[in-house]
Amino acid sequence: MKKFAAFLLCALMVVAMMAPSIAAVPSADAKLIESLGKKSSDYVALDWFGEMNAYYNSSDTTYGNVVISKANSDASNLPNYIASKTFTQKELPVGSIIIVDAGYQYRPEGWVNADLSKDDVARPGNVNTNVVEVTKEWWGTFAVRAFNLSVTPTRAVTEGDKAALRIYVPKPAEETTKAPAATTKPAATPAAPATFDAGIIVAAVAAVSLAGTVVLKKKR
Repeated sequence: MKKFAAFLLCALMVVAMMAPSIAAVPSADAKLIESLGKKSSDYVALDWFGEMNAYYNSSDTTYGNVVISKANSDASNLPNYIASKTFTQKELPVGSIIIVDAGYQYRPEGWVNADLSKDDVARPGNVNTNVVEVTKEWWGTFAVRAFNLSVTPTRAVTEGDKAALRIYVPKPAEETTKAPAATTKPAATPAAPATFDAGIIVAAVAAVSLAGTVVLKKKR
């Protein structure tokens, strides 16, 4: 019995390793990304969340270079916001996609100086556009950006409200390599890697389990 249990565990581990990765982009967001002429398979979700009941104000002379939270402020509007992490253009590159649900808005704060020190650039306004593509113009002269997520009409935010904002960044180049262009004399086509879907995985597990059952019955 112990040998069979070990065999079953090994079989499940092999099947798991052969299974394809779970899609990083939900179907609804994939349609929005593809509406921009992009391939959703070329994107991966960015972990943007920073802190509940907090926000940035890049134009504030006192708190302009830090997130404003209960740790340093008693502002009455803190419960209405969710602050993100801060991002450089390398972390949030041109081509990234920002999606926000209806009934929500975000302010894409920006700092010209990498140390978030005060500058003379106007504070960006709130955005409620469903899907936005990050461009060179979106970055402009900013070196760092961050987001304040809030609900419209205004109310205190909850943990569940975090899901209203999703940011997708392009996968690293090595993960989105394109097929080589055709030539007059095509090179030999390499064998395609084996792919597995959920049905195959379930069937494999069922087969292993059935084999174990038969073995146990014979021993009895």
